[in-house]
Amino acid sequence: MANILVRDVPDDMHKKLQLKAREHNQSLQQYLLGELHRASERTSITDVLNEIEARCDGRVGFEQAAKDLAEGRSQR
Repeated sequence: MANILVRDVPDDMHKKLQLKAREHNQSLQQYLLGELHRASERTSITDVLNEIEARCDGRVGFEQAAKDLAEGRSQR
């Protein structure tokens, strides 16, 4: 497995992250790994719009785009 090192984390941010980890009964490393996992799985708006464009041949109304976006979000 790869390692990630983050330098120069402000003290206040570090304390907040430690508190969040404690609230989840996790070590800071476990908590941050979970956050990184969620961030890596998140679909970007660009990907969603590209998928909509591909399905609708580039022509889609606002209402359909909003509906497709909501549907994509609910599948996460």
